[in-house]
Amino acid sequence: FSNSYWSPNYHEGITSLSQQSAVSLKQLHDLERLVESYVNYYTKNSELLSNMSIELYGQSSGFRANAHAEIGAPSLMSIGKKLAAAIAPELAELTRVEEPDTSETQKTTLNGFYESHMDLLSEESFSMTNLANLLDKSVLYELKRFIGEHEATVRSMLLDLALSAKTYDACFKHLMKYKTDYDTRIANTPEESIEEEPVAPAAPQTLDTEFTFPLKLGNSIFSSDELLELFRRLFTEIATTKRKIPLPGYTNLLFSSEALTKWLRKNRFLTENSRAAIEKFGQDLLELELAKSANAFFLARKFKSDGMWLEWTDLAVYLGEYDADKVEEVPDVSINLGEFYGKFTQKLVKAGKPVRLAKLEALYNEEYLRFVELKGKLEIAITTASQRLQVFEYDKIGVIYKALASLSGHLSDHAMQSAHQVQKLAEFQLSNAVITNFRREFDLSLDKTATGVYFPTSFPPEFTSSVQSSLNFQNLHLRFNLYADISLQPTLSDVSGLNPGEISPIVEDPCMRSLPLFVFSIVGSLDTKDASDAELEYLRSQWLAPFDIKDAYRTKYEVLKVIQGFQPSPEITVEPPLSALHAKVIDKIIGYLIAHKTKPQILNFFKQWLLELSDSLIPFMVYDMVKKAYEQSLVDENQRQEELGKMFSSVPRHNLSSLVFLLNHLVSLFPTLAQQDDFYENAPIAKLNGVAEPGAVPFIHLIFRPSVLRSSTGFKPDLPFYNTLLADLVSENVRTKLVLLLESREEQYASKRHSQTVSLGPRITKTEVESAPPRPPPKANNVNRLSTDNITLRPFRVTSPAATPSLSPKSSP
Repeated sequence: FSNSYWSPNYHEGITSLSQQSAVSLKQLHDLERLVESYVNYYTKNSELLSNMSIELYGQSSGFRANAHAEIGAPSLMSIGKKLAAAIAPELAELTRVEEPDTSETQKTTLNGFYESHMDLLSEESFSMTNLANLLDKSVLYELKRFIGEHEATVRSMLLDLALSAKTYDACFKHLMKYKTDYDTRIANTPEESIEEEPVAPAAPQTLDTEFTFPLKLGNSIFSSDELLELFRRLFTEIATTKRKIPLPGYTNLLFSSEALTKWLRKNRFLTENSRAAIEKFGQDLLELELAKSANAFFLARKFKSDGMWLEWTDLAVYLGEYDADKVEEVPDVSINLGEFYGKFTQKLVKAGKPVRLAKLEALYNEEYLRFVELKGKLEIAITTASQRLQVFEYDKIGVIYKALASLSGHLSDHAMQSAHQVQKLAEFQLSNAVITNFRREFDLSLDKTATGVYFPTSFPPEFTSSVQSSLNFQNLHLRFNLYADISLQPTLSDVSGLNPGEISPIVEDPCMRSLPLFVFSIVGSLDTKDASDAELEYLRSQWLAPFDIKDAYRTKYEVLKVIQGFQPSPEITVEPPLSALHAKVIDKIIGYLIAHKTKPQILNFFKQWLLELSDSLIPFMVYDMVKKAYEQSLVDENQRQEELGKMFSSVPRHNLSSLVFLLNHLVSLFPTLAQQDDFYENAPIAKLNGVAEPGAVPFIHLIFRPSVLRSSTGFKPDLPFYNTLLADLVSENVRTKLVLLLESREEQYASKRHSQTVSLGPRITKTEVESAPPRPPPKANNVNRLSTDNITLRPFRVTSPAATPSLSPKSSP
């Protein structure tokens, strides 16, 4: 349950979880009303029967003992029993009661007969009262207690989830805005950076010193809170447009007076919504310097409700973004015409000068950290809420089962004469109100409402295609992305020249040349060589342990700080190719992890890294093909593994190398893993792919996932398919095929590179070009120039196209 309400866009999982909880609460309230109706029904009928017995057998009744002589007569009750037995034998068997003692003379009289009916009424009334009390105490009380203990907590938990998701979305929008501003300034900044002249800070001002409250705008009076609320809504709800030609000293976002007028009439912030009242309100905005005309060359001081473009001043921006927990100084907007002209001309002179990007980069980094923090908090909140709601859902099912079974049992015991169907239902429900059915019902509700296992992405799936390559940088200046595709990661062969004593001998192995440096380093930190049996057993338990989201995000947050704080050496230039520079960042990360984190924490972070890669370790492009092949009843193990090797022939070298390296590490930890034939519950393969414990993520899900865009609403793993696939991957046969395939691909790649080098000649470095002496200009040759008067076009010859090859071309490495 706690692993089944994840979706990459978060909203689907939260919505589904909220709907399931709302349905559960509705079920509890409906059951509560049902039991209350039964209690009211039997209470009212008990009162009715009691009143009947009192009124029909009072002191003046004709059936009192002194009214008539005793008359012996057969019991009407026994006649009814015999008639019922003749009509319905099964019903008579269920409703059989002891016959009244007819040997007593008093019971055979007419008064006795009548008195028996009165006693029957009294006993039925008393029985109904007892039944109502029993239902109230044993069924209704437990229901109300359960609802009172859980309803407020569940609703509060779901509200906190919704607010966390809303805050996460708002933070993402701010991050996008900072990235857009940064790119815009980069595009408008010349190559030579010229610092601006320092500007003396303005005298600090506050909101109370800038305005006198209550403040009159137009015909309306505003308090400080009302003014802040007004400008918050103005900033978020009035549409703006960008200025076509940016002007120094003016904002690029404009809004029309028509939009302001329409918004004021719709939201009714003013006491009057007439044209004159709105124009007076707009005129006060201009006079208080909360807004100004968008025309840089003609400062209009008269507000018009149509045909006018405006922009917000710094003071208005301050009011719109005011935060009581982080109060900033009110910007000083007082400036005379001379100062404006001086600053305006100064801006025009310096329009071509670049602006500093450090502040924007700092804002981006701060917002990025906040975004990651909010994302982590949201996922932790989802995990915590789903775990608590799992307990609530399970307890709710048990409470409803037991309440309905108890209710039907009491009704059956009370109405056995006319309740054959009720008795049958009660026997059925009482015999089936067991734990096994609790679990079955629990699984059914989970199948209907669950969205899928933990499937994180760096950004919401709907933005993945547009921001994945441009925004997912943990260090914007170095263009470093720790979660880039495996094929884009720095490999051992890329950095072999940086550390020849350690890396160069390793890359002599063809299977290690394309291995990403990060995978090699982080798995190497978990190396099992020279480890004791206790250490190996502990590391195995950590691979089988559930994924700890809280610890992973804590480690990720610290790693992000390391990345953003990385400063390259002065001799290193931040120019493509960046493999060497990125390798130094990775070395810094690995060094921090080894120095400050334990092996379980490093392994947990590695799992999180595998999950947040922009594409899984085994690319999603082969997921459907592999899944379809395994669904086509490939029972023969050799045939299945042969097909698997063919399908992996299109996987890039870097991914193949990473897969082989990780599988070898796994087999070294679990020597019996490759000999698993059946996947019983406690087998290592079943444990690696298990999802029973809270936070558990299947191992195959770590390395092989479908496209995030196709699974944005959630993904439910096929565990039998996962177990079979993992058994094939760790088998000696498949690993040998993967190694041979990787060596062949590396050979082809090396041969291709050699051919390109021979055909293009030795590569000339930038230093050689700069140090080479300039070539003398070519001497003019006395060659007669051709005349174009007698030149004619060659005839166009058509040749037959080459025949289509019968075999598919070999895939490129």
